[in-house]
Amino acid sequence: TLELAKEELERLQLRKQHRQEWAVLTAERKRRLAEESIRYYKPHRRQEEFHNDPARIRLVLGGNRSGKTQSGCAEDVVFALGYRPWLSPMDSNYKVAVRVPNKGLIVGESFGEQVKKVLVPKLLGDPERNIPGLLPKSAVKSTKKNQQGIITTIMLDNGSSMQFQSYDQEVDLFESTDYDWVHMDEPCPRPIWVAIQRGLTDRMGRSWMTMTPLKEAWIHDQLVSRDTIGKHFFDMSDNIGYGLKAEAVAEFARELTPEEREARIHGRFFHLSGLVYKEYQAVHKIERVPIDSSWSVYMHIDTHPSTPHHAVWIAVRPDNSLMVGGELKNSDPANLVE
Repeated sequence: TLELAKEELERLQLRKQHRQEWAVLTAERKRRLAEESIRYYKPHRRQEEFHNDPARIRLVLGGNRSGKTQSGCAEDVVFALGYRPWLSPMDSNYKVAVRVPNKGLIVGESFGEQVKKVLVPKLLGDPERNIPGLLPKSAVKSTKKNQQGIITTIMLDNGSSMQFQSYDQEVDLFESTDYDWVHMDEPCPRPIWVAIQRGLTDRMGRSWMTMTPLKEAWIHDQLVSRDTIGKHFFDMSDNIGYGLKAEAVAEFARELTPEEREARIHGRFFHLSGLVYKEYQAVHKIERVPIDSSWSVYMHIDTHPSTPHHAVWIAVRPDNSLMVGGELKNSDPANLVE
C-alpha cells in the first residue's frame, strides 16, 4: 500500500510538472502569435507562387479578399529582413536576393484610408482589433509620424527602413529618392509608376503591385503584355480556408453584376468586361472568301503614342456588306507610322 501511494504521488507530481510546462509553452505560443505572426503565415498556392517568383517586377491581380494585400505586405517584411520567417533556414527559398539593410517604399491609394487603416496595421498590428502585425515586434526599432499622426516611416533593428506614401501626393515627391524595393497596393497611376521605377533604377530594385483591377487600364495595355513581368492572378476562391468561407464568397458574388464579378471575384480587368458577347458560343460563322480587286478597301488605324498601333482593313462588297480583309498585328515588325 505504501508503494502504491508513493507511485501515485510521483504521478501527481509529474502531471503538475507537465501542466506547468504546457502553460509555459502555451504562453510562448500566444506571444509568438501576437509578436511574430509572420512565422505562422501559411500562403495559399497562388501566394506561394508570387513569393517564389524572381521577376524584378511582379503584378498580383486579385479579387477582393483574395489575399493580395496580405501577400504584398508579407513580401515587404521578407525584403526588409532578407529572409522568409515562415520557412525553415534549411529551405532553399529561405533567403532572398536583396542587400540588408535596405530601403523600401510602400504606397497606398491615400494616407487617411489605405495607409493608416490597412497597410500600417497589416505590418504593425492593431491591438484594438486584436490583429497582430506581420513585422516581428522585436525587429521594429522606431516609427515616425506626420502632422496628422499617421506613421510614415518604420525603422528596423537591422538598419532597414520602410517608408509610406500615397497616390494622392504630388508626383515630384516620388522622384527624389532611390529604393531597393517598392510595394504598390491597388492600381498605380502611370506618372507615379514611372517616377517609382526611376527610383529603383540605380539599385536595380524590385517592385510588386497588388491590386484589384478596377481602374488604370494602362497597366493591362503596357505591363501585362510584357513577358519579363511576373503576373499572378488571385481568385477570391483561392483564399477559402485561409480566412474566407465559401458561403461568404457566394453571398458577395450575388451582389455583383457579371462585369463586377470579373474584377472583384476573379481579378480580371474591369475595363475589358462586356466586350465579348458571353452568350454567343459559335466562332467563324462567315466563310472565308477571296477579296475581288474591284472592291473598295478601307483601312482603319487606331494610333497610340506609347504602345503599338493597331489597324484593320475593311472590304466593301457589291451589296454594300463589309468584310474584314486583314489586320495589322501588334507584334508585326512593320508596325510603324511610315
